[in-house]
Amino acid sequence: MSSFYQKIAVKPNYKYKVSGYIKTENVELGANWWEGGAQLRIDGDVKGNWWDNMTARIGGTEDWTYVELEVTTTDDADTIEVHCKLGEGLKIKGTAWFDDISVEEEGSVGQWFVNGDFETEDPQNPGFPLGWVLDTNTDDMGTISLDETVFHGGSKSCKLYRPANKAGEIIIRQDKGPEPDGLVDGAVYKFSGWIKTQGVTGGRGTRNG
Repeated sequence: MSSFYQKIAVKPNYKYKVSGYIKTENVELGANWWEGGAQLRIDGDVKGNWWDNMTARIGGTEDWTYVELEVTTTDDADTIEVHCKLGEGLKIKGTAWFDDISVEEEGSVGQWFVNGDFETEDPQNPGFPLGWVLDTNTDDMGTISLDETVFHGGSKSCKLYRPANKAGEIIIRQDKGPEPDGLVDGAVYKFSGWIKTQGVTGGRGTRNG
């Protein structure tokens, strides 16, 4: 196999379209679907198996042929590798040309929250995260603020503070955001995020610390 590649900076949980043109001359193809040929292949911080992230093989002698594929980056992605490749799993002969390779950002995947990373402040309520609503069942609720000194990613986190030995709870919630793309009734969805605690005690199912 012969290949050359370029690393591209990407965002996590985003879809990207990779496309280009391939021209071949006497390029051999193997008996199996992955063997031989010329194609684009994406490695690095992408979801799926390696065979999910390749364009169709171009073999024989073909004039310029347009190829494309869509890839989805991982939760912690920062780069992908775009490979221009000749041969896969097989010693082959032939010549391939590649041209006009491009990577286009198509949008975020499954991000149905507004400001889920807490990077944006509400201009009407300084110190409070944009797109979120305060919900509490107690008058002595404590404080909510955007913290620029403690964060997992980006430059801010949302900090919730409750006074010691006070009943009730403090919640921020979000009940509407951008229209979900591909939402299916009855399907199972995963919601995830990062939580850091300090001096949190009590309550059912609480991991103290």
